[in-house]
Amino acid sequence: MKSFSFLLFNNSSISYYAGSLFVQQSGKYSPIRLKHTKGKITKKLKEVLNLKQLIMVIYVSSIFMLCPIYSKAATTPCSMVLEPIDKKLTNAKGSALIYKVQLRPPSFARTNISILGVHLPEPSSYGNYDSYEGFAFIPNEISWRFRLYPSPEEDSPTWAGRFDEITAKMKNVEVQVRLSNLKTEKLGPSVLSGKMKYCK
Repeated sequence: MKSFSFLLFNNSSISYYAGSLFVQQSGKYSPIRLKHTKGKITKKLKEVLNLKQLIMVIYVSSIFMLCPIYSKAATTPCSMVLEPIDKKLTNAKGSALIYKVQLRPPSFARTNISILGVHLPEPSSYGNYDSYEGFAFIPNEISWRFRLYPSPEEDSPTWAGRFDEITAKMKNVEVQVRLSNLKTEKLGPSVLSGKMKYCK
């Protein structure tokens, strides 16, 4: 014997059982008189079911309109947080900004990477280093390095710098703040790092 039920609004429901249709509201069941033939759901019941399907379609559609599926690709300008490699450096953080710049029109625009690092340890505390550099690279393709300059604060200055001449597509790019020796131009290990899948 076929039976089914589904919820309506205001905590009510509609049920079909043994050829009869019932509406349940506030704990009470009320029969609805409908004609049926050989177990087939009547036309009126089909209309109710079609209405429920329509409501479900509207509900699902509204979810996708209000909560769109986001792409893994970011649109320029893009930014990322640079996290410390050493988790003990709880105050050390950085950020990187990636966007297009038009410095010499009518030549084509290039990509800029700007880096800022705050509360970084004194470079000399890591050994024979006296500065920080920005370092960005696309694995197995290309890399860029540029000097970061300290702000005037004597106690824990902010380090910042930029590079404007990038022509490559920014795909699978990693950005780092690394130790540096200005005299020997030796590049040391990374202190902050962040990755971006794609900035288009």
